[in-house]
Amino acid sequence: MKTYKERTESILQKAQEAQERNKKVGKTVGIIAAALVAVTALSLTLFLPYSNEPISVAQHQNSKYYTVIKKLNEINYKPPVYKNNFEKWTTEAGNFLDGIFNGCGAGDKATGGDMNLEAEMPPASEYVETTDNQVAGVIEGDLLKRTDEYIFYYSYGDAYAIGDEKLLIYSIAGADTALVSQTDVTAPDGAAYRYYSAEMYLSQDGDSLYLLQQGYARRDDGWTQSYTFVTTYDVSNPLQVKVECRQTLSGAYISSRFANGRLLVFTSCATKYGADYGVEADFIPQYGEWGNMQSVPAENIYLPQTAKSAKYTVIYALGGEEMQVQDSVALLSYSTEAYVSAEHIFVTHEYAETSEADGLQKSVDKTEISCISYAGGGLEIKGSVTVDGTVKNQYSMDEYQGILRVVTTTQESYSLVKNNGNNASMDLNVKAPQKNANLYCVDLFTFTIVGSVEKFAPDGESAESVRFDGDKAYVCTAEIVQFTDPVYAFNLSNVENITYVDTGVIAGYSTSLVNFTNGYLLGVGYGATGNLKIEIYRETESDVESVCAVEYDVSFSEDYKSYFIDRARGFIGLGITGYDGCGYLLLQFDGSTLTQVLNAEDALLHGGEDANKRATLIDGYFYMFSGKQFKVAPLFTLW
Repeated sequence: MKTYKERTESILQKAQEAQERNKKVGKTVGIIAAALVAVTALSLTLFLPYSNEPISVAQHQNSKYYTVIKKLNEINYKPPVYKNNFEKWTTEAGNFLDGIFNGCGAGDKATGGDMNLEAEMPPASEYVETTDNQVAGVIEGDLLKRTDEYIFYYSYGDAYAIGDEKLLIYSIAGADTALVSQTDVTAPDGAAYRYYSAEMYLSQDGDSLYLLQQGYARRDDGWTQSYTFVTTYDVSNPLQVKVECRQTLSGAYISSRFANGRLLVFTSCATKYGADYGVEADFIPQYGEWGNMQSVPAENIYLPQTAKSAKYTVIYALGGEEMQVQDSVALLSYSTEAYVSAEHIFVTHEYAETSEADGLQKSVDKTEISCISYAGGGLEIKGSVTVDGTVKNQYSMDEYQGILRVVTTTQESYSLVKNNGNNASMDLNVKAPQKNANLYCVDLFTFTIVGSVEKFAPDGESAESVRFDGDKAYVCTAEIVQFTDPVYAFNLSNVENITYVDTGVIAGYSTSLVNFTNGYLLGVGYGATGNLKIEIYRETESDVESVCAVEYDVSFSEDYKSYFIDRARGFIGLGITGYDGCGYLLLQFDGSTLTQVLNAEDALLHGGEDANKRATLIDGYFYMFSGKQFKVAPLFTLW
């Protein structure tokens, strides 16, 4: 029998053993619990689905721009590529291993360097038109303008040397023409100008010059924002040119017109990525004096349902003695094309319409065209219409007797429908992209299509140049890689019964079509080998035939404003660059042939890009201008 002491020690030993067993159980339970918590956390981290909803902007519901904010928030939202972290990490790990074992490491990313803000940056006479405007009475900006005594030329300099821009004023004195004055063009403090983005106008009395330039400035938060500066110069005394005032408009410069005593300016205004919707300058276009700007009113902002880009096309109407903004309209997700008639502005919004069938996704280009009236006291959106295809430029649109005529290029593309995030096996013969040209006639009272001719060109061709002339339209289509050039002539006298004829297939294609002297049609573009080709066409009862053509092994500008057009005398001129240097090409059409007028020495014109060369004909003298040189050549023998 155990003694008392032994029994006590046995009890204490059993109690200690029980305590140790409890500790082990508790530790095990704790480990299991911690493991369960870790597994739960890991599962949540790996498999919790990503949100498919944009962040809430309800805190801005009292803002007058709340509708705009919601639309921008929707556009800027990018849905997650992966369902959860597990899918993301396993995919990225697989890509990483593929890169290692296949020897295809990631390439260096291109990084943009910071912009250098410092690097960019006599008696009155009557105005005389020099620009070949698309619409009579609607004046377009240009690099060359003149009065009956002076020529004004905006020079970019000899090369891409930012800071070399100058306003040059020349006397009109034939062989004795001379530079009267030159004015350095500078941006406001804290801003800088961009190269190759300026145009100008003269007032009717020739006393004021309006210079439009694209510029930019870097804000304190690091965002570089684009602006268009409209500077008014007093040029009543060419020897003492002075800045009178300046207006600042949000957005990069697109185009402009001067009509009905007002200056219409079009800009492309991007919103800030990650915009603070409490700061209007981040997401709303603004205008006014530099450093003191106001926002476009909320009721003047148009938000199409199909908007996919957080960028506006903004229309500003300026007027008055100080050329201030009198009205403005902003259209979200619109493009950079603008056509202006005597009463209306037409701007375009391009988007893709998709559909699925037989395992294929079909995408068709669409264009919404909006009409804005400027004939009254302000800017008013009148309506819009949607057509198939895209519009190349302003010359592809025309208003005539209440009808908008527009030529588009349709692009239909096809792709395999994705299956569970992965493409099915690729079938290279699934369906090739389809391209063709269309012509639409739109009633501007109802904004409905009242006449059309769809896919009138050979498959694969696009509308490269268009010219409307009364109840006729001329369209050059081309399949660029093959340099084919059919020209179509449309009779639009009855929009419900549109008829047309064509030239068939000839070499090259025209980038510009011009209604020329004595009813002929002029084409400027490329020949079969990619050289400059200038061709004259004539419409007959059954087709459109080529009368004559010349080709030159030179480069040239496709900018129509850089061409000199004189229909009365049959002149066509443009700047060219060849192996033997830069120059100016001047041709004359006599009814059957195109003849070169200037000899090589007279036409030699150094400096500047072809797009910036300009010329004008005054009293038998031909005045030519480039970045660093001007020349005067007598044309009395042809006068």
